[in-house]
This record gives sequence, structure tokens and C-alpha cells, in this order.
Amino acid sequence: MAHLTRCWTLAGIATVTLGAGSAIAADVRPAAQSQPCESAPLVETDGARCVTDEFGTSLGFRASHVTPLGTFETSATLSDQVSNAFTPERLIASDGRRIGQANRVMISGLKARLLDDRVTLTTQFAWSDFTDHSAPRAEVRDGSARRIRLDLKLIDRPALGWSVAGEMSDVSDNFYIGQAFGEGAPFALPGKRLALSSALNWQRTRLTAAHDDYRSSFGAFASTRLGVSRNGVSLSLKSGSGSLNSTLLSSRTDSRSATLEFDLATIAPALAMDDRLPAALLPKYLLIGWRGGNSESIVGGTIERFARNGVELYGSWETPIGETGFGYWRERRVGATASLGRREEQVVQLSHMVRTGAWRFGVDAMISQSSSSRGNGLADRTVAIGGSIAYEVANGPRLMVQLSDDRGRMAAEDDSFLTAQRGQQISASLDLTDYLRKRFDRSDLKLKIDYRKQLDRSTTEVSAYQQLIDRWTEGYAGEGLLVSFAMKL
Repeated sequence: MAHLTRCWTLAGIATVTLGAGSAIAADVRPAAQSQPCESAPLVETDGARCVTDEFGTSLGFRASHVTPLGTFETSATLSDQVSNAFTPERLIASDGRRIGQANRVMISGLKARLLDDRVTLTTQFAWSDFTDHSAPRAEVRDGSARRIRLDLKLIDRPALGWSVAGEMSDVSDNFYIGQAFGEGAPFALPGKRLALSSALNWQRTRLTAAHDDYRSSFGAFASTRLGVSRNGVSLSLKSGSGSLNSTLLSSRTDSRSATLEFDLATIAPALAMDDRLPAALLPKYLLIGWRGGNSESIVGGTIERFARNGVELYGSWETPIGETGFGYWRERRVGATASLGRREEQVVQLSHMVRTGAWRFGVDAMISQSSSSRGNGLADRTVAIGGSIAYEVANGPRLMVQLSDDRGRMAAEDDSFLTAQRGQQISASLDLTDYLRKRFDRSDLKLKIDYRKQLDRSTTEVSAYQQLIDRWTEGYAGEGLLVSFAMKL
């Protein structure tokens, strides 16, 4: 897949983004007939081998107006993206292979900061035009979206503060963001949303409350959150409910959760700064969480009910040998009847980082396991290990190289079925922003280069009764380069 993205912003801030990537799809398994491609095949082989083209252009405008009442910021973004443009390969391809899509998105917005930022009003309007010009028919869909948000600071004093916020949005089912996701993130899901929140600060105590209600053609979801924090200790409570309706599945859920957090730097600053034993063994940050709930689903006229509960634990330490993070998550789902069985999932994460001068060395590991007593009792296990090397100096370049290795395994309890997967990837990032800002004495410059490459294609093996019956390699092996540059005109 070849991909090129260009972005310009006029009248105030200029942003240029260039990206290039390539990937070739190939199925290495013998096939009785070639798989359908999005363009004409490049080479006739046992499997399908084809190329996909994408082209995108973005044009943005942003301006700021200062008045005695406050500051008004206006913005507009126009994005155009085409997949599988009319290439010579497509023109000579059969009708069944002429697949292509085009999408245009326009987003305009206004943000007003009034009365010394005591009142903030944000409005956005968006429109999209999506065309699927795949042969033998073409489909055209246009959609719209709108959003309004109001933030108020009712009391703004050093010892007492009270703020409230409200947001409403309405996104039509046919609206499609495409590559304009950055500006159109609030419009990612179709449907209507109403959100209300409030925060009260009194001396060192903070109270928060929020309610979120979302409804669409496929379901409805609502959640309520309450929180209190004081001197580095915080407690948050959350409850939620939801329903999903489709032609194949109907479900209802309700959930409850509680999270307790401790920040040692706020509770006891002197103790948090002490790197001597045994004080260094105390976690600088600790999180303990619990959640539970029930679910009900109707599949093919059969009702299935489950009860769920789970725990979460996370802590971070800073000792003379480096910075360490540990996380643990577990959830159990128990069926209302014996035939539904039970399922258990758990994840363990461990990371460690060592700093020496301008260099930083890190290693991360994650083990994910799940098991089920339903059917043949499948058990799934995934192990991911990664390492990184970074170099960073003040007002200088920032360089980071990361290498990851992922391995997964799923097996039945009686060894009648087994699958295994593995894959490796390397990525590198070079950030010259701080260096350029210091070198040219300009705070608006930005230059960053990112590169990613898949070292080997993911391989999967399937076995039955300890006999290998199939092995294949993932059809996509890709690499990409992204260069981001920005400056004021």
C-alpha cells in the first residue's frame, strides 16, 4: 500500500506533514482460486498479489481575534482522501476488481474565551461526502455532525473554586471522518450525546461529579461518576448501564467500579524523595481497583446471563537501580447455569528503566492469559517483550529506538486444538524540535521523523491432537516513514 499525506494551514500557523509507506499483500498458502484484489494482480502466482493506492490532501485554516470581551478562535479543515485512484492497472482490470472509495470532510469551529476565561464556548459543525465507486454499482452517502460545549467558572478564588461544564453533540449515521480524525475526534461515533460535569475545590479537597448519556440507532449507554481527593489520596466511584440491539444480538449490561489511589509525593514529600532503603521500596504511586456487574444477551432466542467481577493493581517505584512499574489485572465471568461455564482473564505487566547521563534504557514485558470451562475449555496465552534505547539532551535532539517481540498461544484443555503466533517489529523516532528552536531562536518550529518496520511477517501454526495440520505467514509486511514539520508564517 502506497500512501502520501499532505497538509497545509494558512493565515497564522502553517503545518506540513509528509508520510510514505508501502506494503505488499501476499497469501503464501496454495489456493484453488486467486483471492480478489483491489487492483489488477502484479504477478500471477498461486496466491493473490496486488497493490493498493491511496492519496490524501488536507487544507486547514486557523485564526485568532482578540476583543475587549475575550478571544475568539475560528478554524476550518477540508480533507480529501481517495483509495485506489484510477491507475492503469485498474483500467484494464475486470469489473470485479475495480474497487475504490473517495471521501471528503469539512469541519468548521469557533472557540470563544470570555470574561478572563470564566466562560468558554466551543461549537463545531462538520459535513462529509463518502462515495464507493466499486463496480458494478456506486454508493454515495453524505452526513453531518454538530457539537456545542459550554464551560463555566462560577467561583474562582484561591481557597474555593466551582466549575460546571455541559456538552451536546449529534452525529448522523452516514457521517464519516476519514483521515480528518484529529479535528473530528468528537464525531467518531454516530448518535446523540449529552454530558454534564462539575468540580468543587475547597482548600486541599476536590469533589467531582459527572453524567454521560449516549444514544444511537444500535444502542444506548449511560454512566455516572463521583470522586473525592485530598492530600494525595483519591477515591472514585462509577456506575453504568447499556443496551445493544442488532439483527443478530441483543444485550444489556450494568457495571459498578471503585478505584483508590495514593500519591506518595503529595502524602509525604520527604519520604518520596528518600532513595535509601527501606524508604526506596515504598511505591511512589499505588492504585487499587475493583469492578463488578451483570450482563444478559439474547442470541438466536436463547438468553444467557453472566455475573462479572475483577480487580486491578498498579504501582511504580524509583530506586537506586532505576524506575520500575508493575501492573496486574484480573476479571472473572461466571454463567448463571452450569452449561455457560466460567471464563477468567488476567494480565501482568512489568517495566523497568535505567537512566545514565543523557541515555535511557528500558525493557517491558506483558503476559496475558485467559481460560474458559465452556466447550472444550480453551486457554489463551500471549507474551510480549520489548526493549528501548533513548538519547535526550536539553535543547538537543531526542532519539528513541524500540524493538518488540509478540508471541501468542491458544489451546484446548484436552490438547485437541492448538494455535501459535509470533511477530517482531522495530521503530525509531528522531525529534529535532528543541534543537531547532534553540538554534534559530523560534518557539514555533517543529520537526520530527518517525520510522517503523515489521522485521518478519507474523507466522501462525494450527495443530490438532499434537499433529501440525496448517502453517501460514501473514500476508502483510510493511514499513513507513513520517516526517512532520510546522512553523508560523
